[in-house]
Amino acid sequence: MHIADFSIGMLGANGIVGGGFGLAAGAALSAQLRGDERVALCFFGDGAINQGAFHEISNLAAIWRLPLILLCENNQFAMSARVTATVAGGDLANRALAYGFPGENVDGMDVLAVREAVGRAAQRARAGDGPTLIVAECFRFAGHFSADTMAYRTREEADPWLERDPVASFRHTMIEQGVVDEAEADSIERAADAAVREALEFAKQSPFPEPASAWEDVYG
Repeated sequence: MHIADFSIGMLGANGIVGGGFGLAAGAALSAQLRGDERVALCFFGDGAINQGAFHEISNLAAIWRLPLILLCENNQFAMSARVTATVAGGDLANRALAYGFPGENVDGMDVLAVREAVGRAAQRARAGDGPTLIVAECFRFAGHFSADTMAYRTREEADPWLERDPVASFRHTMIEQGVVDEAEADSIERAADAAVREALEFAKQSPFPEPASAWEDVYG
């Protein structure tokens, strides 16, 4: 769940809600000081936008004009409460106004729309214009955890979102635009499914780590 791969610039997730804000700002500052035109992109949910760290980092990033993109995945429910009941002020993107940088809403179910919004924000960041907040409006299909009964929402309100599944929609778009045909799309899906099954089987067959390894890479 909380994975990282420094080789591709993925600094990792953690179990703290909003815990990525400081990490992303640090990475953005590092890029700015090195002048290598890298941009830090921080993903977080609507439940994290009320964390104090969001406001602290937004303020600092604006002052220092850090190359930082704050991308809020507004899936409507955080863990188990509607965003309208937990976030004051209505439009989440307006949070950026207090710090003087752009806030933009985008259809989070549209792969290309999100890509374009992030591209614009990255261009601003590389030009030295500072951070951008992007709020991707989406919907969580499953519960927050395996035992979540989702009593806080109805099946009827989920149905329209399920019909706009971004994976299925993007497949349709690629076929419609002639990027792939049906057979090629099917082949890609089969390959992805096989890769996941292979990884799962590898994990099942792998031995548990030695207890002493729990102390590796731990610093006091």
